[in-house]
Amino acid sequence: MNLSEAELARYLLDTPAFFERHAEVLAAVRLTSPHGQRAVSLQERQMEMLRDKIKGLEHKIIEMIRASQDNEAIAERLHRFTRAILLTINPGDLPEVIVRELKHEFLVPRAALRLWGAADPYTALRFGTPGPYKLVRHPLYVGWFFAFWCTPMMTVTHLFFAIMTTAYILIAIQLEERDLMREHPEYADYRARTPMLIPFLRGRRRSVPPGVDAAAQH
Repeated sequence: MNLSEAELARYLLDTPAFFERHAEVLAAVRLTSPHGQRAVSLQERQMEMLRDKIKGLEHKIIEMIRASQDNEAIAERLHRFTRAILLTINPGDLPEVIVRELKHEFLVPRAALRLWGAADPYTALRFGTPGPYKLVRHPLYVGWFFAFWCTPMMTVTHLFFAIMTTAYILIAIQLEERDLMREHPEYADYRARTPMLIPFLRGRRRSVPPGVDAAAQH
């Protein structure tokens, strides 16, 4: 009687006692290893399959650990962000605190807060230049430039990242200053007397003929 491969496979699956009665068959079976063209025993082939499954599980565990670490970092940033808001005593300072903490904690290069129908404490926010803002207009971006460019080894990938991020920040600065001048007219004077990124580097003011409005310079 001739048996097909499918019938033989079905017989072996339905009759596990066959291998108990003929244990020598298991030792004699030789299979091709997936890691080369060499022949291995059935037991070794099963061990290789188990090792591959274990490696797959290890990669999944590593991904889960990395995701949990990222989630923990986000939770800590959110905690510090919320704490900074709760510690703000003056309600009029809240918009500035929210924008500042968003940029600092969540590494947002550019952020803005727009309010409609705001209460009185929020309607008369003054324009201020505390601390490093007296030296440069964008001290936060100066710190980012140091982080991007001050590296002990400049690889091609890091150089490309630094160039593209620098270009993005320079474009964002132009858009941000446009909004600032629209919201705070006094920003134009601050912009004229304070360098953008390099301290103590002031641009030359163009001379204005008598009778010409100073606003025409911009």
